[in-house]
Amino acid sequence: MADSVRSYGGAGGEVAVTEDLERAARIIRSVRDLLEDAGMSLSAAERRAVEAFERGSDPTRHAAERAKNALADAQVGSHGTSPVGFSAYGIGERLMEVANRFTEAERAAMSHVSAVTRAGGALTSMWGTGLWAMRHVWAAGVLASTAPLLMTGAPQKVAGAILPDGLPPTTGYLNKDTVQWMVSKLDSSAVGFPAAVYALAAMLASLEGLFGEGHATTVNERETSYAARQPTGVADVMNGLQEEENRMDGSVSIETITHADGTHSYLVTIPGTEDWGAKGDNPHDAQANLAAMVEQSTDAQMAVVDAMRAAGIKPGEEVMLAGHSQGGINAVALASRPEFLDEFNVTHVVTAGSPVGRIALPSSVNVLQLEHNEDLVSGLDAVPNPDTPTRTTVERDLRYSADPQTRAFGDTIPDAHSLPAYATTAGMVDAGAAGASASAWRDSASTFFTGETSTLTEYVPVVPPSTGHEPVDVIPQPQPVALPAFASGPTTNN
Repeated sequence: MADSVRSYGGAGGEVAVTEDLERAARIIRSVRDLLEDAGMSLSAAERRAVEAFERGSDPTRHAAERAKNALADAQVGSHGTSPVGFSAYGIGERLMEVANRFTEAERAAMSHVSAVTRAGGALTSMWGTGLWAMRHVWAAGVLASTAPLLMTGAPQKVAGAILPDGLPPTTGYLNKDTVQWMVSKLDSSAVGFPAAVYALAAMLASLEGLFGEGHATTVNERETSYAARQPTGVADVMNGLQEEENRMDGSVSIETITHADGTHSYLVTIPGTEDWGAKGDNPHDAQANLAAMVEQSTDAQMAVVDAMRAAGIKPGEEVMLAGHSQGGINAVALASRPEFLDEFNVTHVVTAGSPVGRIALPSSVNVLQLEHNEDLVSGLDAVPNPDTPTRTTVERDLRYSADPQTRAFGDTIPDAHSLPAYATTAGMVDAGAAGASASAWRDSASTFFTGETSTLTEYVPVVPPSTGHEPVDVIPQPQPVALPAFASGPTTNN
């Protein structure tokens, strides 16, 4: 079984390749036009040579005849303007045809797993889910029917043997593609996708206000809880994200890589959602997910900005932002803001399982987006990722991997969204097995993957004590809002 992984966008993507081919075709067509102009000039000179041959003396006629023959050869000879121009025309047309064929092939590759295979996967998951539910019913039935024997422990053992391990397989019918299709219906509704997300974010912000949730105002450096990675590839970035998310306290880590010439590069690690309630003070909460998707400022983003300032990152020093799930949304949202890029030289971003297709980015930022087809979270933005020369998406079908452990990751949504699963996909990028675009992105990020000496610093958001029922923060009308962090003071929404 071949591992079903591919990359699109980026240096080897449809847009980049067709742009190069079309540019080459235009150049060749320009050469053809120049050859045509040169041919016309040669033809005019040939006419003058003919006139000189007809009117001149014998020496003049002799010279004119030689010139006429040379001019004719320059036009219609094997290397003349006419045949070379005709060849240039043919080459230009063939390049355009290649560009069109490449576009068709790239679009065909979008469905690298057939519809029949996907339908089979959906039926398999439905059967597995039904059996999972039935086993719970059977186990409950055993306990209910043997109530008098419960004191012996025998019914519990039987019920335990009947109960299934773990969660049911659901990714055959609940996955990135199906969720993306369902959520996309918001775009064609009267409400629209941005307004719907704003409404949900406002509702959660209201609940947070009612429960008196605090807002992070700054960060404090703390003693590091894990060692610097000295990264040599994207898999190390995923492992660092896992280490950071293990803290579950909203902390952001910054790895300072010191190069042989004394210069520095920085890897900023941003965790995903760590608080799903409305009372906790962790800024990486559920409401921040929604606000970030519609490009609103969040306390989680402020924590990243404050950490980068505390780390002393200087203008011009190269920075990579890396985030999982919400962390990836915050990374891309920050990299989309001119005022943030004016302060920090963010050259690269890595996301894993992050719905960021709606957020536009400048061409100065090179993004690698890791997505699993079984991970419905990456489809919550309802649109595919843009295909541009600086945005590379690595897409993988875990259920059709050659590796049994990876296939197991693809059975359930939590496993498909997990960092251990994304670490295996990142390993394919490092090994050059995820496509030309992914390899080109990794080459462009080599500054961060030297394995040179590095130090790690962790920063924890500081939240003032809650004063009870604080004023409810209301999210403004649907429009991008500049990050207020670049003037001092807290954000207005979490």
